Amino acid sequence: RDRTWVAARVLTDTGDADLLLLAWDGFVRAVYLVVVAVLVADLQIALQRGRALSRVDALTGASNATAFWERGRLEVARSRRHGQPLTIAYMEVEGLDAFTSSKEKDQADEILRTIAETIGGNVRQSDLFARMGPDVFALLLPLTGRVAAAAVLLRLSEHMVEVVRKEKWPVEPRVGAVTFYDSPDSVEELKRVADDVMRAAKRRGEGEVEHQVVGGPMPA
Repeated sequence: RDRTWVAARVLTDTGDADLLLLAWDGFVRAVYLVVVAVLVADLQIALQRGRALSRVDALTGASNATAFWERGRLEVARSRRHGQPLTIAYMEVEGLDAFTSSKEKDQADEILRTIAETIGGNVRQSDLFARMGPDVFALLLPLTGRVAAAAVLLRLSEHMVEVVRKEKWPVEPRVGAVTFYDSPDSVEELKRVADDVMRAAKRRGEGEVEHQVVGGPMPA
């Protein structure tokens, strides 16, 4: 007890008790700041992840229409600014609307996932591939002229037809595309022209590509 009393007396006399309290207070504050920083970082990561997921199609893993048109606005602006070609393509899986029963809908989902994998596996990293609706996909090909785009689209069409025939699915892929050398005035014009081309594509035979060009001539 004598030793304890002496130690306490020494601490009191020298002011070390106050120093210990200050040190403890500083430690608690530091821990609090670290915890807050970690929570804020986790929240930012969660928000970024949520934002990314809100732009992804849950069934196929492709981008969704929101992400597609956001990127579309940027690419239209870049095309106009630099005078570079821009190609947009729609790919529709005709016949899926006949899949009405629960079992048929499961098969329709399988078809869509397979078509999405086929398309996604045959495009460049710089291209944007998205699911736009229940049976429609879209592809944005920046800095891509008529010749280069035609090669990509023909390859995609052939691969889609091949997988459909192999699985004996009662559907027909249709491909419609437009290459802009005269840049569209807006993303709304890009969409309008692409919709018109897709309607024309539906009148073509299986495996054929409806590919139109706006403006030119320019090197591909």
